[in-house]
Amino acid sequence: MKISKSSFLAQQTYTDNEKDTAKAEKELERLVRKGRKQGDSVLIGAAYFYLGACRYDLGDWEGMYSYAYRAVAYLKDTNDYMMATRAYDLLGYAYEQQENYKMQLDTYKTTYNIIKKHRLGNIYYRTTLNNLASCYHHMGECGMAIKVQKECIDLHKKISVDDHTRTMMYSINLAEYYYDNDEPQKALEVLKDVEKLVEKTDYRPYVFDYYLKLAICAFKLNKPKDLAKYAKKALTYNEPGVYPHQIYDDLRKVSHFILEIGQMDIADRIAELMKAYADEKPGVIEQLIAYRTFAEYYAKKGDEKQALTCYEKLEILHEKYRNELNRVQLSSHIREEGTEAEIQKLRKKLSKTEELAFIDPLSKLLNRSALLRVASEFIDAAAKKKEKIGAIFIDIDFFKQCNDTYGHAKGDEIICYVARACKKEETQFIRFARYGGDELFGITRGLDDDAVLQIAKNICEKIRKADIPNIGNPNGQRVTLSVGIANVPITGRVDTIIEIANYADKALYYAKNTGKNRICVLEHGRKDENGKEAMFVTHLVE
Repeated sequence: MKISKSSFLAQQTYTDNEKDTAKAEKELERLVRKGRKQGDSVLIGAAYFYLGACRYDLGDWEGMYSYAYRAVAYLKDTNDYMMATRAYDLLGYAYEQQENYKMQLDTYKTTYNIIKKHRLGNIYYRTTLNNLASCYHHMGECGMAIKVQKECIDLHKKISVDDHTRTMMYSINLAEYYYDNDEPQKALEVLKDVEKLVEKTDYRPYVFDYYLKLAICAFKLNKPKDLAKYAKKALTYNEPGVYPHQIYDDLRKVSHFILEIGQMDIADRIAELMKAYADEKPGVIEQLIAYRTFAEYYAKKGDEKQALTCYEKLEILHEKYRNELNRVQLSSHIREEGTEAEIQKLRKKLSKTEELAFIDPLSKLLNRSALLRVASEFIDAAAKKKEKIGAIFIDIDFFKQCNDTYGHAKGDEIICYVARACKKEETQFIRFARYGGDELFGITRGLDDDAVLQIAKNICEKIRKADIPNIGNPNGQRVTLSVGIANVPITGRVDTIIEIANYADKALYYAKNTGKNRICVLEHGRKDENGKEAMFVTHLVE
């Protein structure tokens, strides 16, 4: 499945300006405005997705959520399923930052269903399985996390055997789920299976975390020497300020275990790294990780004053974090309401645009393109219920003479008047269109012959009562109509609007050639008073 043009435009805009976030956001906002003007939901949604990516790059979780939610809202009802899954993934990650794991799980399940239904490919499937496993782990469902992550790894081995970086990432995740499920030996086995990939992995944070997780396994298996060995090895891969907070949270756990076995030299080095991390990352989550580490570190060293200061700082940070979560959740609710209102406004605009695209500007009836669409829907429904489809062909008598005498503006007024008479007859089973020039066409579904005939009579009666002058018409020098009708059952032989319209056209031709100002009905199998085949039944308009 190829990426849509609108999604590609948004993607290209983001990648072209990836190193200049401010410029990227400015250009993406321009695409949002362009999408609104054109009524392009995919362009709006894709631009919002990449705006969310910009906010992610800046560590602005609230902004990321706002844009991700909008991206999903615009993309979920489009045919750009690939872009929609990416938007759902970003929204899921935003819910994770809010610790709203129930919503995160629901979001990833939606992604999973889209991928399965539209067969988007194993790469998308693999990513979603990894996200689902992570979500189950957050919710304490380690057994389910293990099951889903193993499925992810099995699929990955089938399609990307040489992608060592992803293999490492998925294995690290599985190991974490195992030791959190009190199965540290299995966690160790998973990590040992990918040991040979360490030097082949081109993303250093995964190598750093790999050794941190080996250290955690060693502690849980009561192997203090291995704990110290792997902790030291991990520190050789550290690059201050580079790694995400999840990895530093693992470093915090390792620090706790190192302090328990009294390896203060390693604890000193971890504290130094955490100090650089805290100085580099001012976010509440990052500060919480750092000060948890500091509090334990100073307490173990016997520096009660410093430890107390850190614990006091932790209380302040916890309160700040709770308030921030509440504020974000409230802000999210407000933004959701605003987004829904924004989308409803756009949908109304799109609906109006679509409506205008299918309406003849003069008569305000359907145009021929819309007629074909409605006719197809009518025929499909009639075939299922074994109903009849009716066709009503209307022609304004001596219309050329009317234009020649009164001018084309007057001719247009007459077309509009006849169109209004037709419009008044419309229901969910009766629709009219301007077929071309002064010809109007009606289609009916599920009506008997008399009902279809009555519609034509009603229209002709309205025009007769209007008493519109046309001195070029010998039938009373007023505007009159010729009408052809066919009402046929839908069969394998007659199943298109063109065939049905041809029947009504024959009846209209007969009406025009037998004096005009009349309604002729095409009826197969009818006999006249002399027993001869009577293809047309004529009804004069009084």
